[in-house]
Amino acid sequence: MFTKICPHCHSKSYSSSENGPWVCPQCNADITEVPVFVGIISDEHPIAERKVNEQDTD
Repeated sequence: MFTKICPHCHSKSYSSSENGPWVCPQCNADITEVPVFVGIISDEHPIAERKVNEQDTD
């Protein structure tokens, strides 16, 4: 399972494939270019928190 965190609304999105277009199911933002994580990310996951914070500053 692949996971992305939307830099706009910070929701997690899951997919069985990392290829192709990827739209946030919460806010409909195009998150195709957002880095992908393998597996399910918990709310307390330090990498997820760091990635969201890094994208907020771009």
